[in-house]
Amino acid sequence: MVNHVTQGPLPLIPLSEKIQALPVIHGSAEVTVLVRRVFFERPPSAVVLELPADMRHELHRAIAHADGFPVLKRDGEFPFYLILEPLEPLVEGLRSAVEAGVPVFCIDRLSNLPSIFREPFPDTYSLVHYPLNDLYTQYRKELATASPETDLIDAVREFSMAESLRQIEAALPGPILFLCGIRHLPRIQKWLSSSDDEYAKARDELMALVSPYAAEDSVSGELQAVMESHLESEDEPLDLIVQSQESERRYEKPIPGEVEILSLSTESGEVLEQPAYYNVKWLQIRNDPRRFPLFDRILLQREVYRTVRRIYEEESSEFIPPQREKLFFRFARNWSLLGKRLLPDPYRLVVAARSFVNDNFARIFYDTLLRFEKKDSPFPEARVTLDDLYRNSRMIRFRMKLNHKPKVAPPAIRKGLQREKYPGEWKESFGEGGMCSYPPEDIIIEDFAKYLQTKAVSLLKSNESRTLPFSSSLLDGIDYRETIRNVYQDRIFVKEVRRKGAEAGSVVVIYSDDEEAHPWKVVWWGEHTQESDMAFYATPMHTHMVGPGISRCVYGGFLLTYPPGRLGDIWTDPFFNQFDKARDRLLAAAILYNEKNVVVHVAEHPPSQRLHYLAGRFGQRIAHFPLSNINPVQLNRVRRFHVLDGRDKRGGAGEFIW
Repeated sequence: MVNHVTQGPLPLIPLSEKIQALPVIHGSAEVTVLVRRVFFERPPSAVVLELPADMRHELHRAIAHADGFPVLKRDGEFPFYLILEPLEPLVEGLRSAVEAGVPVFCIDRLSNLPSIFREPFPDTYSLVHYPLNDLYTQYRKELATASPETDLIDAVREFSMAESLRQIEAALPGPILFLCGIRHLPRIQKWLSSSDDEYAKARDELMALVSPYAAEDSVSGELQAVMESHLESEDEPLDLIVQSQESERRYEKPIPGEVEILSLSTESGEVLEQPAYYNVKWLQIRNDPRRFPLFDRILLQREVYRTVRRIYEEESSEFIPPQREKLFFRFARNWSLLGKRLLPDPYRLVVAARSFVNDNFARIFYDTLLRFEKKDSPFPEARVTLDDLYRNSRMIRFRMKLNHKPKVAPPAIRKGLQREKYPGEWKESFGEGGMCSYPPEDIIIEDFAKYLQTKAVSLLKSNESRTLPFSSSLLDGIDYRETIRNVYQDRIFVKEVRRKGAEAGSVVVIYSDDEEAHPWKVVWWGEHTQESDMAFYATPMHTHMVGPGISRCVYGGFLLTYPPGRLGDIWTDPFFNQFDKARDRLLAAAILYNEKNVVVHVAEHPPSQRLHYLAGRFGQRIAHFPLSNINPVQLNRVRRFHVLDGRDKRGGAGEFIW
C-alpha cells in the first residue's frame, strides 16, 4: 500500500501557468512533510505564503532560530500570537524557502482582524491513505459555512491574496509555490482562473459590500482600506515586487502595536498544534528525505510510550508488563474513534496513561510528550497559554505519591523530586550509620504475606473437600451451593473435608531467576513481634540512590518466616550448599524454618520434586501460585524497597521515596 504522504505524487493544484498551490491544513504533521518534499522533488523559484505581510521583517529574523520555537506577538485591541512551530506547514514553507535562497512573499494583509471561526476537519492522518488533492476536490463540494461577518473578512483577505498573486506572477518566472489554507484556496483559485472582466466585476461587488459600513467600526474601515489600495495602485507589477522585497509598506495601513519576537517557554508545550516530541523528531529528520517514512504519528506514539515506560521503571523500580502496551493503544484508539479521530490526541494519551498505570506514569508521559529542551535563543522567553490563543482547554490533575507540597505550580509534574547536586553526593555518606528498612514498606510486605497465606489455605481446602448426597451424617456441614444447584433432585448435599488443619506459615516469592542482576544476598531479622524474619536476593545497594543515605533496590526473590529471631544466615550455611540456585535455597529454608504445615510459593515455575519430597519429610505441603495468578499491581508494589543508612533517616525518608 502506497503512503501518499511520503511516497505518492505531490498534490499540487495548478492555479495558472506559473503558480501551483498546495492546500494547507494548519497544524498538520502530514501536510508539513508534503511541503518539505516539494522543495526536494520540485523546487520552486519563489514561494508565496498566507502569512502576515506586516510581520515579514520579524518572520525572517525569527525563522533563523526556528529550533527554539519563536513566537511573534503584536499588542492591540486583539493581541495576536504567531507561534513558529516546526510542524506548521506554512512555517516549514518559510524555513525551506529561506534555506533554499528563493524569494518569499507574505501576502496576508488582514491577520490583525479577529477570526474565531475554527472549521472542524477530519484527522489528517487519513492523508497517508487518501491523497490531499482528492481531499481538496471533495472539500470544494462541501464548503463549511461561516457567519456573514467572518465570510466577508475572508472574502477580502482572499481577494487581496489573489491580487498579490497576479502581480507576482506578472513579475517573476515560474514555478511559483503558493501555500494557503484549504479554506481560502477555492475562492482564490476561482478568481485567478476568471477573465479580466469577471475579475473586475467580482472586485466591484466586494467593494460594494464593504463601502457602506466603512465608517461604522475599525474592522469595516480596515476592509475598505485594503480594497482601495488595490484600486488605486498604478505601479507596475515589478515595482510592487521590488517594494515588497525592500520592505516598504506603501499600501498598508499602519497597525497599532509593535511586533515583538519572543521564545516559547518550555512550560507552554500544550499550545503547540502537534506535541513537542513530534516537533523535535521532525527537526532531526527534515533534511533527510530517506527518513521521512519513519515520521509516522503511530510510530511516534509507540516511541513515546516505550520511552516513558523505561523512565518510569528506572525511577520507580516497578515493572510494567509489555503486554499492557497493546491494551493501552487499543483503548486510546477506540476512544479516539468515538470522538471521530483516527489517532488519539495528547489529552487522550495522558488520560489513558493515568488509567492504565498511575498518576506518576501519566505525569512522566505528559513531560515526555509535551515538554521540550530549551535551545539557545536571542529572544526573551514568554509563557503563552491556550487562553491567549482563544482556544478551549481541559484540565488534568495528577495525584502524586509525594507527601510534601510541590515547589512549583502545575503543570510542573514530578513535584519536588530532589536531585543530587553532583553525581555521587548521596552515596558518599552511605554505610556510616548501619542499615535498616523503611517502616511503611514493612507493613505493606507483611500484609501481602498474610494475603498469600489466606489465599493458600483457601485453595487447599477447596481442593481437599468433596460434596456428597446426605445419607446418615452431615459430615462437615451442608453444601448450600450444591444443594441449590440440584434443587430439582429434592435432595440435600453435604461436604466432607478429608484433610483438616491446613495452616500457612513461611512465604516465598520469586520474581526473577537472574542472580547476576540481583547479586545482593542478605538476611534481615524482624525488629519486633509484628515482623517476620526475611532472607532475599536483590539488586545491589548504591546503584540507585534516591536520597541522602537512601538506596532503592528491587527484589529478585524473598522469604518471610514467622516468628522473628530464628532465621540463620542461609547464604553461608553449609547445609544449603546442596541447592545451587537462590530460589531453591529460599524455598528449602522456608521448609526448614516453617512452624506450620503449609509453605506458600509464588513463582513463574513450580518447585522441583526434590523440594516437594523435602517438604513431605517435614510433614508439610507447598502451595504453589504462578506469578500470573497474583495481582500485578500488588506484586510490583512489593518488589521495590528501600534501604536506609540508619534509623535516623526514617523521619525524612518520605521526602524522597515515592
